[in-house]
Amino acid sequence: MKRHAGVSLSFDDRSVNEWFELRGLFRENNVRATFFITQPDSLDSIEIYKLKELQNDGHEIGFHGTMHVLSEYYIKENSYTDYLDNEISKGMKTMDSLGFKCVSFAYPYGAKYWFTDFLLLRKFEFLRGVSPVNKEKNISKMDEIYYSFDGSKILSALGFDINSGITKSMIDVAIERSIASQEVLLLYAHAPDTDEQDNGYSFNIELLKYIIQKAKENDIGFYPMCELKANGAYR
Repeated sequence: MKRHAGVSLSFDDRSVNEWFELRGLFRENNVRATFFITQPDSLDSIEIYKLKELQNDGHEIGFHGTMHVLSEYYIKENSYTDYLDNEISKGMKTMDSLGFKCVSFAYPYGAKYWFTDFLLLRKFEFLRGVSPVNKEKNISKMDEIYYSFDGSKILSALGFDINSGITKSMIDVAIERSIASQEVLLLYAHAPDTDEQDNGYSFNIELLKYIIQKAKENDIGFYPMCELKANGAYR
């Protein structure tokens, strides 16, 4: 299977209703993303239905923690066993019972380190952390946010929420690298910015549309995280 340039979009937390409002945009542009769900025991029946519809559209439903804790602090205050039992296993049982077989995990707050990676790779195929924008503000130099089909299961994504400071020109440069190197650019965000949701942990829908537009202009695809394989992304 050949390597293909592309974009892997992921969305964190539990803004299911807001994400579902973007369903038309995703379907019109053949965008498939990964939605990382936290606190799944709080999902209501309508949210579960909407997640299943998104899954039926080809999106991936991933896991983002039972309690959304910062792993290092929780483990120091408790234990590795408590972390695995309370933050991972409990919520995964809920996801399984709802019909979501999660193979990808995104760390809450991007808080990861080598031993949690070691433990969680026994349970998931892919782990996703996060990377802040580099000092140069040139994200084409941030090797860690590009998947180069090397078989890595530990990935990192760049946020495009409002508080990230990501601009359209930065996206242009990043997609240029993706095309030139035949890599997949990993981007993540939280909830779409609305009158009700206007804090820094929300993204501008126009920026999302711009990312989609640039990908279409350059004929590159969108890949859920579960489709990033060592021998090439599906297309």
